[in-house]
Amino acid sequence: MISLRPQSFRSAVFVLVQFVFIILIFITGVNYPGNTALLILYALFILLGIRSMYIMRFRFNISPEPFKEVNLVTKGPYKFIRHPMYTSVIGLTACLIVDDFGIARLTYWVLLAANLILKLTYEEKLLADKFKDYGEYRRKSKRLIPFLY
Repeated sequence: MISLRPQSFRSAVFVLVQFVFIILIFITGVNYPGNTALLILYALFILLGIRSMYIMRFRFNISPEPFKEVNLVTKGPYKFIRHPMYTSVIGLTACLIVDDFGIARLTYWVLLAANLILKLTYEEKLLADKFKDYGEYRRKSKRLIPFLY
């Protein structure tokens, strides 16, 4: 089950901004890279997103609020990065920007990435309030890029 219903105004803004910039990136240039190396990387980011959703049993909330009845997932890609779905979105859209560069697209991507970082920061606060072991998980994993950030 995928929930699209944000519980707060702040969450609704994060989700709306995220979708606006993703749509702007897709409508202002190519939707998949023509360069073979970028296409492979693009496919890997899509697979990361699908794998992350699978690990969550396709039960995730697109807004930052966790479901009331949910367990902290720390396996699969979540063992190394706390937000692999965000990594997937940032990575695959970056592939599009590199392949079909434009100042407008780059601006949309920077704003998308900034929005996702603000969103995940808020989400991590909510998760820390919900799960007493979230601090330990945070110390053992990275936010978006394994072993780096």
